[in-house]
Amino acid sequence: MSNRREIEREAEHVLRELSKHLEEIELEETYHVIDAESLRADSSPELRRGFREAALSIAPRRDGAHYVAEAGTWV
Repeated sequence: MSNRREIEREAEHVLRELSKHLEEIELEETYHVIDAESLRADSSPELRRGFREAALSIAPRRDGAHYVAEAGTWV
């Protein structure tokens, strides 16, 4: 039990020292403003030939022209 208390005291000391050193760092805030209109050109979207077939060809499972996805299979 004393080993746990020693570890807790040492952790608190490390955090206090880290906080003290972090206060000494001078930071400069930077803001980036992005114009929403510059994100996309004023053009209509284009459908590339073969894109749909290529995308469906790598799908693990599909039903016709639709992807079949299983939700939560990793749980």
